[in-house]
Amino acid sequence: MAADPGRPDELTRLLALNAQRPLTVHDLPAEGPRFGLIDGELFVVPLMADGPHQQVVGDLTFQLKLRAADPGSGLPSGLQIWPGGNVIENDETIVAPDVMVVDPAFLVHGDLGIAPPGMLLAIEVSSPSTRRHDLIDKRALYERWGVPFIFVDREPDPWEIRIFGDLPQWAENLL
Repeated sequence: MAADPGRPDELTRLLALNAQRPLTVHDLPAEGPRFGLIDGELFVVPLMADGPHQQVVGDLTFQLKLRAADPGSGLPSGLQIWPGGNVIENDETIVAPDVMVVDPAFLVHGDLGIAPPGMLLAIEVSSPSTRRHDLIDKRALYERWGVPFIFVDREPDPWEIRIFGDLPQWAENLL
């Protein structure tokens, strides 16, 4: 019988394995908590973020899709706006931005995710449990991939929006 990916023993198994070698996409369970990898190092992301986080992600996705539907938006034909999804660089690196603009021509692993060249914009919405990870680890990864990154920081009041990298004109039009 396969281990329940939501049980602590599954996390224990992954941590023990990660102490021996870099993990790969193939080590991760298909269901349960969201696990990510950056260069073979494991990190755990809550399956559901808090309500305000989810509301911001939903609102952003809706607004971006609404603006993208306008013929004057400049969004290149065929690009899609996804609320989350996997970005898979290789067997040892998989992350899931909160919102992203993708080129579906870069689907990989049987449509499990998108390869980094297919992610044209990443958006992360801060949560207390992921804020540091988003601003340091994921930001460095997006910079390595040459992907512009927007960080919606809910910690200060009022919220701050930070842009890292050069946004293409169509992205500026969407915002």
